[in-house]
Amino acid sequence: MNITAVLGLGLLISIYAAKNSSQKRDKKQPNFLFILTDDQPHDMLGFNGRYPFLETPNMDRLAKEGANLENYFVTQSICSPSRASFLIGTYPHIHCVNQNHQYVDPNWTDFQPYSSHLQKAGYETAHIGKIHLAHLKGEAHIRPGFDYWFSFQGQGKFFNPPVKEIGKEYV
Repeated sequence: MNITAVLGLGLLISIYAAKNSSQKRDKKQPNFLFILTDDQPHDMLGFNGRYPFLETPNMDRLAKEGANLENYFVTQSICSPSRASFLIGTYPHIHCVNQNHQYVDPNWTDFQPYSSHLQKAGYETAHIGKIHLAHLKGEAHIRPGFDYWFSFQGQGKFFNPPVKEIGKEYV
């Protein structure tokens, strides 16, 4: 089984951050990649050895060469509230995304996502994968704080899903 199969029904949020060339700094900022999977148990990775048939070489390498968090929790085990909490760093009862609903979105003005703070610090940011917040159309669907954004509309479809790329119509 490869990593695509493991993440097939899940979510991949990846943030690629690189130093913004328009802003000069004396200290080099680290690059980082944040991967969030949906409905994946903590021990469902090849390096854990629980499932002998499971091969996840790329995730295993990331765990070996990067950081593997072993003590964590989720504020709410539903897609949209959990993603909103990761993005803005507060609880669902505060940001008001407490369900998977096609019209629910946090107040991006009062609760800026961490990607906006990274931009202010000179990073380029990108979101690639399912976000599953409000299913808005056009400019309203673009998420703040991301220089590049590529995702499904809402939950997405399992086969031949239409996708939205920042600044473009469905691809």
